[in-house]
Amino acid sequence: MAVPELLRELSENISHPALKQVGETKTRDGKWALLAVVRQGTPSSVLEKIKEMAGDFPVVFEEDPDLLPIARPAYPEKGE
Repeated sequence: MAVPELLRELSENISHPALKQVGETKTRDGKWALLAVVRQGTPSSVLEKIKEMAGDFPVVFEEDPDLLPIARPAYPEKGE
């Protein structure tokens, strides 16, 4: 099933200073949701504002990681 057009439009147009990245995802129970990656330490009042902006769509929040992943060779024999 394709992403609902209203959700796609929302993810392309939503704007807030706390948002680092936005996309679409599904919840554990299979409902389409807005994926909102926010800055570390974003207050709950801001998260509530973003939920309001999402309207009827649920929001899945993730915090922006402190460190970016490091690309390097894997060493399976060492358990990596």
